[in-house]
Amino acid sequence: MRSRNIALQRGSYAFCRAYPRLARKVLLGLVRAQTGKGVDMRHFSPKYKPWDQRLCVVPGGDLFKVLKSGKASIATDHIDTFTADGIRLRSGEELKADIVVTATGLTVRLMGGMALSVDGEPVDVKDRVLYKAVLLEGVPNMSLVIGYTNASWTLKADLAADYTARLLAHMRRHGHDIATPVASDGDRSAFSVMGEALTSGYIARADEVMPRQGTRDPWRLWNNYYRDRALLQNSPLDDSPLRFEKAGAPRTAPTRAA
Repeated sequence: MRSRNIALQRGSYAFCRAYPRLARKVLLGLVRAQTGKGVDMRHFSPKYKPWDQRLCVVPGGDLFKVLKSGKASIATDHIDTFTADGIRLRSGEELKADIVVTATGLTVRLMGGMALSVDGEPVDVKDRVLYKAVLLEGVPNMSLVIGYTNASWTLKADLAADYTARLLAHMRRHGHDIATPVASDGDRSAFSVMGEALTSGYIARADEVMPRQGTRDPWRLWNNYYRDRALLQNSPLDDSPLRFEKAGAPRTAPTRAA
């Protein structure tokens, strides 16, 4: 069942990206079938293409059922201001409300807001790339889990955890204490690891904190479960961008490769 769900999700994503106009028509048709003709479809018709921003899944169609029943309504607009009785929209319409839940303006924070440093030198994460989308360049023994933007976050978290465990076992077998990925300047692009994937506002704001996208393997983040599974489960653990050392040995700063 898990394999089936992964395949269906991956297939639907690939279809949406390859045929956005057709995918949009199919998705809106499915919504119309659920809501009936009494709901204005402009509320479900964004300007962007499917998967330019994350697709919202409605389990069991509960939202559509309550809209169709007339027990709830939906408004799509910008908020102008709060009023004594609720919210006034930019169009001038006022929505009366007993409770207002603020659920927008997400701000991405990495590592719980920790500040990183190596040997006393600060590390700016947004200037670094990720090795195999797991290890942070230039930082010893630093595994960073960044899940998928186009699938379940935990799919990538599982792969990253398995890879980290394999790497630790490899280091133990060979007497290594430290593993540090080393990249060259040409390995990093101007985009963040999420910047090429989505146009959402929180992704644009996250550019200030997220690592850079790589220009080539093993520094690229692909957002592809099948590709990552092959890379993280089967690829060698001791390839050249990864430098191994023993604790206590004289160390030099992890200079970036030429």
